[in-house]
Amino acid sequence: MKAKITRFSLRERFTALLDKKIAETVLGRAKGYCERCGVPSHDLALHHRKLKSRGGKDEVANLVAVCHKCHNLGTESIHLNPKKATDKGWMVSAYQDPSDVVLHIFGRNPVRLDQEGNYIEGDQNGNDYSSRSSW
Repeated sequence: MKAKITRFSLRERFTALLDKKIAETVLGRAKGYCERCGVPSHDLALHHRKLKSRGGKDEVANLVAVCHKCHNLGTESIHLNPKKATDKGWMVSAYQDPSDVVLHIFGRNPVRLDQEGNYIEGDQNGNDYSSRSSW
């Protein structure tokens, strides 16, 4: 007897591995748009800014919703350009807390992410991040 193979989208497979509330919060924050390039997509990937291999956790401030081109398929993707991605906050080193690292979101001033799924503009001292260049 053959086993029945059920096909799932990438999003369904990935979110099945995460706590559903975390995945919904991150995807809800993105509102159906890639947080890096701003393109609307119904199949966003959840990218760990601090990679799991570096000790990153499945937490809202460590996850961003990006299209597959921005994630790892395009020539300018996050995984093919780790130095540039790190400079813009899309990747975080092993010793950094993702919620403390500024991230360049499409169409916004640079922000930090909190665990509730919010964008925080400016630092704890009220300094604006908008003087930084975009990707």
